[in-house]
Amino acid sequence: MLQEIFARNALSKEDVLMGLEVHRAVLEAGLVGHDATERRTLAATCRPPGRQWEEDGLTFAEFAGKIVPGCRATLSAMRHDKLHKLLAAAPREWTGRVQKARLLEACLQVLPAEYLDPVEDGEGALPGNAVLQELIRLYSEGAEGYSLPEIALKLQAISEDTPRSIFIVLDLAADVASADGRQAVATRLAQLCGEGGGPLSCVVHNAAVIGELCNVDQLTLAGYQRTMAINVEGPLFLTQALKPSFSSGSRVLHISSGAAHRPLEGCLTYCTSRSVAGDAVPG
Repeated sequence: MLQEIFARNALSKEDVLMGLEVHRAVLEAGLVGHDATERRTLAATCRPPGRQWEEDGLTFAEFAGKIVPGCRATLSAMRHDKLHKLLAAAPREWTGRVQKARLLEACLQVLPAEYLDPVEDGEGALPGNAVLQELIRLYSEGAEGYSLPEIALKLQAISEDTPRSIFIVLDLAADVASADGRQAVATRLAQLCGEGGGPLSCVVHNAAVIGELCNVDQLTLAGYQRTMAINVEGPLFLTQALKPSFSSGSRVLHISSGAAHRPLEGCLTYCTSRSVAGDAVPG
């Protein structure tokens, strides 16, 4: 699997991973930071000391032999520390082991819920998947290999083994100002959702252009229409095209600008488009 990930992200001529490709390959390997601290630490771990990787790149041997094991060990250690802090004052059974409910609660704080499919117990859904439920049962029974540090390792394994398309960063060039461009985005995302990615959980609209820099006398109709097509029509109708891939919990985030509220000299079309887009979102 690592060989395939490396080949997919490596520069074809040099057969090495450079800057962004290193981080992308690590994500595809399932080594994902679940909060800001984990992500910062993971980014630092992707930079081997004493190596000019930004200029020379990383070979497969370095990626598979140093970067991946280093990231895995770092995340497991951080998650063990988090578990230890969460459970330091937790009630214990007579055996000295943490109560099942408290351990489950702590595990769900270490590993985000989207990695854990609910399981049915006859009375409704329980948080956590069957693997996690079994892990906690074996820990409570004192089974060999199920200490808290080993549970942290197993949580890491669950994280890596969960197939999720969000680990893969895909580039798709499209003109959101055109119906064809928006449909190309919607079609590709629908395909990814249908291949096991699940419903589209969130969309961030950040595409925008400044447009013509001029006063009202110099403004052209073509320039005005082009800015509005990208900044206003693009997010609105792309959201419409993506709705079939949404679920009840999906969210849409529109990135606006202070220019929507504080006019900037010479940026008439940009300020107007950002204001219109912002006012249109709640409806």
